[in-house]
Amino acid sequence: MKKVFLFVFLLMISLNLVSAVSYECNSGFEENSKEINLGDDKSISGLRIGVAYSAEIVVLNKITAEILIDTEKITLTNDTSLQEIELKTGSYDIELKNHTSSETGIEVENDDETLEEGDITNVDDIFVFFFKGEGENLEEANIELVLGSKRVSLSNTENPEELVTINDEEYVVELKSASSNSAIIKVKTCTESITEKVEETTTNTTASNVTIGNDSLGERDEDVIKINETVKNTTSDNLNNGESRNMLPYYGIGIVIVVLIFFGIGFKRRSEKYK
Repeated sequence: MKKVFLFVFLLMISLNLVSAVSYECNSGFEENSKEINLGDDKSISGLRIGVAYSAEIVVLNKITAEILIDTEKITLTNDTSLQEIELKTGSYDIELKNHTSSETGIEVENDDETLEEGDITNVDDIFVFFFKGEGENLEEANIELVLGSKRVSLSNTENPEELVTINDEEYVVELKSASSNSAIIKVKTCTESITEKVEETTTNTTASNVTIGNDSLGERDEDVIKINETVKNTTSDNLNNGESRNMLPYYGIGIVIVVLIFFGIGFKRRSEKYK
């Protein structure tokens, strides 16, 4: 049974690879990376990026992060309750309106919003990450916010990099590493237009070497090989036809379920055979 799960695990890995998207620059990318702490922002290749969430899920071999693009970090207090920020996309007035130990009210360009610590909210077309709040009332308030014009979700299993455009300037942002406290972000720029490339990979080609009991999977269970070929052909056709990549994980889940059912039936028959 361990080998069955190994097969399914390898199949899931191959499906993740199929859905990967990469980007190309004919003249070659210029690349820079920095580690950014949670609730902070830094400039990478002229683009300010803030980290609103990051995590590493060891058992799933997964890293993930929520980042804000084109950012500025500010601290609001009762004495500095009104501030103006300058982003690449424009300037915005941010005002602290009220504060308690559990929530904070802010105003962005006459658009009011109440936030709790850890919230990522869109207010008047910009994203606001409420990183940290101190104090019991408005007079004691000390509020740390990261504001940005775009929000991007990255993970090594689903969306490791994404192309973003700010004022006609293109950047590829990539997640390189993540923990609960920080994330390493790479930014790639190009002097020419950046093009998108869907990477097509074949499914697990070692399935014929997996064994169950004393029988070779390649000798007995030829249907599994057919399933692999179907996965490869169907996925390739879908990508070539421009079908949304967001549907690919669902295809993967369905195929894994089919494979599990197939092995369950085979295992049951084998058990009955040797009774």
